[in-house]
Amino acid sequence: MQDHYLKSRKITINHIKSSEFDISLWGGYYSHMPYTPKDTKERITHRYKIVRGHLNKIIAMLEDDAYCMDILHQSKAVQKALQQADALLLEQHLKTCVLDAAKAGNAEESLAEILAIFKK
Repeated sequence: MQDHYLKSRKITINHIKSSEFDISLWGGYYSHMPYTPKDTKERITHRYKIVRGHLNKIIAMLEDDAYCMDILHQSKAVQKALQQADALLLEQHLKTCVLDAAKAGNAEESLAEILAIFKK
């Protein structure tokens, strides 16, 4: 068992440490190993789920009359997470669908589709 003193909160947290995760004496645990998606589809899905979590937080903050700047901070996090998810989705589209279309001789149609999205 170890004591960790969080200076910013001025509280003491007791937990049991193992090689893979910590078990808090207050309940729950957290992993030392970061989540690693198996494939690109799972990575993209995971990023959009992060966005959904941020949006749920923003809605809860609005309902609780949270400080406006805190809500804006969360909103910026949503926008950043969306940009990252969209970039990953576009990268996957280019590597798969567009490449397949180019091999089939439909590269111009595929390119026009991508450009139309970015012109909106």
